[in-house]
Amino acid sequence: MPKVITIAVFALTLAAGYSLASSDSMKTTTSRSDWLPMDQIAEDLQADGYELREIEIDDNHYEIEAITPDGRHVEIYIDPVSGKLLKVEEDD
Repeated sequence: MPKVITIAVFALTLAAGYSLASSDSMKTTTSRSDWLPMDQIAEDLQADGYELREIEIDDNHYEIEAITPDGRHVEIYIDPVSGKLLKVEEDD
């Protein structure tokens, strides 16, 4: 999974604030017992060189404040069931 996240995050962070999904499509109705563990998501991002500042659940997805390997501050939104990257935004 780290390669999938790396490729997706790299592609999205090139165009700051570019979104793959609307906020409605980022919401899941899947029970939290079926979500990937938060620590697994964190480990995958850290393995890809991200420095994590905060990870939380927001509107039924994982929202991560992080610093990219090249030093930019971003917010990363991850689907909690698939681990798929939903959106990356530059963080002010």
